[in-house]
Amino acid sequence: MSRQKKLIYDIVASTMGHPTADWVYDQARVQMPRISLGTVYRNLKQLTAEGLLLEITTARGAARYDANLSRHSHLRCVQCNRLEDVPQSDIHFAHKSQMRRYKILEYRVEFLGVCPTCRGNQN
Repeated sequence: MSRQKKLIYDIVASTMGHPTADWVYDQARVQMPRISLGTVYRNLKQLTAEGLLLEITTARGAARYDANLSRHSHLRCVQCNRLEDVPQSDIHFAHKSQMRRYKILEYRVEFLGVCPTCRGNQN
């Protein structure tokens, strides 16, 4: 693994904040000032393709990256776009008849809400 790729992976793995490529780029430049934004994007795509990172796309905003490869879902604040992990054990699905006809290979759930910080700012 190249130095740039390892740095990018380590940056994503060091946070639970589900960073964007731009955030990773800003962090990477602290340690490697000559790194380009293109290098960050290219390595994030490679790390995702290699199964070392998850790329999280939402209906709003830029793609986010996650080094937590365990089965989990996400909770996103509709006001500030904060993204948090929701453990699989916290999600319970009723098996609907239509779902039983399919062999489910994978699923992704995104819960939408207003985070405590944004709710506090509404007062």
